[in-house]
Amino acid sequence: MHPDDHSPVNQVRGDLSEVTLPPGRTDDMFSRLFYADIPSRLGWAVSRRWYQLRAYWYAWDKEPWVFALVLGLIATAFFFGLRAANEHQDHRRSLACLARNVYFEARGEPVAGQYAVAEVTMNRRASGRYSNTVCGVVYQKNWDPIRKHPRFAKLVVQLPTHP
Repeated sequence: MHPDDHSPVNQVRGDLSEVTLPPGRTDDMFSRLFYADIPSRLGWAVSRRWYQLRAYWYAWDKEPWVFALVLGLIATAFFFGLRAANEHQDHRRSLACLARNVYFEARGEPVAGQYAVAEVTMNRRASGRYSNTVCGVVYQKNWDPIRKHPRFAKLVVQLPTHP
């Protein structure tokens, strides 16, 4: 038995009716042999590239790659640490804005009224019509068409201009 007897080309020589052709191709001997031999050629090319990759890997100096990997891991850890600290700071800022809003809008109200003010603020933040942050909702400026000037958030006390 010859080692080439197991290649797809030799298998096709026995029975040419088993090879399927792509649509639109002519039914000639060259096309059948070409398409039958593609898997073996691809396998040879992949194995050759894999061998070259392994040879390069064993020949390369690995210290710069290890240094780059460690440096990348440190940078990634630093990035995620800063991100977590910033999210914590944003959470504290939002909580302070919500507390100020509840204090200035419902300081004399019972707990249910204060809860309702906080609920309205959080619902506005969740809707797409207001700012995406709690502080943005609390300090949002709106135009007052009756008074013809900007109306600020409830925290800003508007004093009359005349005594």
